[in-house]
Amino acid sequence: MALMALLIVQFYNGTVEYQESKGSYDPGEIILIDKKVVDFSDSLINDTLYVGKIYKSQLPVIFRELNAGVCEDKLCLPVDLYLFWSFSGNYLGFRPIKPLTKNRHVPFLERDYLKLHHLLGDPQSLLANYSLGDLTVEDPDKSSVDGISAATLKDIQGYIIEGAAYTSHTLWHMAYGPMRDSVNLIASEYVDENIMKKYFGSSNRQDIIWALNQFKENAQTFSEMIPQVHSIMTGNDPILSQIAIDRVVNSDLGNQAIQSVLLEVYPEVAYNAKRGMIDYFRGIDGWYFSSVLKIINIMSLESNGLNEVLFGLLKEKSSVDSLTRENIHQLMDREEKSQKQLSIRYLKEMGIKEAIY
Repeated sequence: MALMALLIVQFYNGTVEYQESKGSYDPGEIILIDKKVVDFSDSLINDTLYVGKIYKSQLPVIFRELNAGVCEDKLCLPVDLYLFWSFSGNYLGFRPIKPLTKNRHVPFLERDYLKLHHLLGDPQSLLANYSLGDLTVEDPDKSSVDGISAATLKDIQGYIIEGAAYTSHTLWHMAYGPMRDSVNLIASEYVDENIMKKYFGSSNRQDIIWALNQFKENAQTFSEMIPQVHSIMTGNDPILSQIAIDRVVNSDLGNQAIQSVLLEVYPEVAYNAKRGMIDYFRGIDGWYFSSVLKIINIMSLESNGLNEVLFGLLKEKSSVDSLTRENIHQLMDREEKSQKQLSIRYLKEMGIKEAIY
């Protein structure tokens, strides 16, 4: 069977066999974990997605066998290979089952495989703007490569393998097409804490966004990942910071936990992120007493316009029950003068008489 012959496979009770990697386009030895049959509704014979992990890095992967014609004139052979994605849907590499060929059956050289890998790794490729039909002209003899018009070739020549434009186009659209949606859907079934740690620690933004999405859907399960989420909120990437805040706000953590997570990082995030948090706080029904103490602590560290808005929301959306009052009295007993002053200010604005404190 081709799969068993070309993949380095290990089930949990099996042993690992070794095979030399064919180059950086080939992820190397793969431990096969599971397989899923998916109704892709396409022309490919194999509807199975395989779930595994790279033996060397332990990075989880999903892959599919692609056996497809790439041109209608039979001047090039069908491609037959495995295409690999990360759990986040990033293209990772490919492994030829049969050698790839160019126009008129000219075999790929090693440099062609490596260049193809580089081209497939570009999610912003200009090939996204072209259908396979756009590459075809009525008279191939008047074209430059693969029956492509000279004008079209000029536009895309930096995004294809010369003599294998159809192969380049077909594989790029397979790597970034509907199959990737199935990869993301299936990957969510296999997420665990170790996988989350790998993706939160990635330098790839898409990996981190994927991990944040998983956290949003299963925040209570992955509550131990909150420190990693904190780091992203307070990091140097404002886009990721805003995404992290959004995922926390819309997670299943529960209102008290969401308030706690946001207020914990509030002093460290950028101005726009603070404004986004305040917009969220405007819509809450009320503060928990732990949030009251956090806001007083925030105000004691630095007084500015946004913090004053936050303090105003504290007055608007809180009530001084016995538990809150007791904790504020404990705060007033500390040595920090600013905390004591803010606590007194809060109690006064809430209508608590001076004699009480």
